[in-house]
Amino acid sequence: SEIAHILTSAGPESLVLVDELGRGTSHSEGAAICWAAAEALQRMDGVLTLLTSHFEEISELAERHPQVRAVHLQCDAAADGSLRPRYSVATGPLEFSGGYGIAAAVAAALPDGLLDDARSLRE
Repeated sequence: SEIAHILTSAGPESLVLVDELGRGTSHSEGAAICWAAAEALQRMDGVLTLLTSHFEEISELAERHPQVRAVHLQCDAAADGSLRPRYSVATGPLEFSGGYGIAAAVAAALPDGLLDDARSLRE
C-alpha cells in the first residue's frame, strides 16, 4: 500500500525513498513489480527517487532511461568469505562474483553446515 500511496501522492519537488520493493514475492514477480514502479516514478515530473533493490536486473533501467543512474555500495569478500564494506559509492551495478548472498549469510553467522549446503546448492 505504501507504493500505491507514493504513486498517487508524489508531486514536483518530492523526494521518494523506496527500499526493497517486491521483496517477499517470487523473484520474477518481485523484479517485475519493482521495475514497473521504478519506471512509473521516473516518468513523474520533478520527483527525485532513490530506490534500493537486490534485483540485479533493475540496474538495467539506467541503460534504458537517461535520467536514471545505477549506483552501488562497494564491498569486498574477505578470505573467510565474509563481506568487508568499503564505505563508498560507485557507479553502475554491483559486480560481485564471490556469492554476495553466501557472504551475507557468513556475516549473519549462519552455521557452517548450512553454509556448506548452500554453497553446494548454488553450484
